[in-house]
Amino acid sequence: MSSITAPEGTWFYGGSTSWAPVREYVDPEIKKAHPQFELRYTSAINDPPGSGTGIRMLLEGRLTFSLSSRPIADREYQQSQQRGLSLKQIPVALEGLAIAVHPNLQIPGLTLGQIKDIYTGKITNWNQVGGPNLKITAYSRRFEDAGTVEFLVENILGKENLGSNVVYVHDTTDALRKLASDRGGIYYASAPEVVPPMSD
Repeated sequence: MSSITAPEGTWFYGGSTSWAPVREYVDPEIKKAHPQFELRYTSAINDPPGSGTGIRMLLEGRLTFSLSSRPIADREYQQSQQRGLSLKQIPVALEGLAIAVHPNLQIPGLTLGQIKDIYTGKITNWNQVGGPNLKITAYSRRFEDAGTVEFLVENILGKENLGSNVVYVHDTTDALRKLASDRGGIYYASAPEVVPPMSD
């Protein structure tokens, strides 16, 4: 029996896609420990999933809480204050990024500097990083929708903008489908969305 007391009722949440692979394991365990505490994942109807979308939905009163793979922005704190709300961040996990390419692309590996140069448009062909003579298609979600994109821009691109070469996708599923048929493609996402869990 858990010593933690959980509130009763239904709680709507959404936001960061980084939590999606974890949600299927965590939510059932919470339900077992606290049957009166009902979690309901809610996605946006017309907006792509992600941290920014989740925080917008929270500020609009459509969610009880939101998951984010980035800190709350100053503009979001200001919006919450204007609406009489008080936002609070509670860290629950650490996240790592994974880089995905077509399975048949033969490259020796990439440095962070090379990833930066690919996503800022300075490297445009795989032969520039020891691969075949093949145009690079750099896929990304949009900056305003995904905390993972903000993390890449701030921590790997050194706050440089994504290059004009970047092709935008709706979500990670969309990107991985494109990679399956695009030998020159590259994409980045939260590691659990790209790397399958290790079996026991």
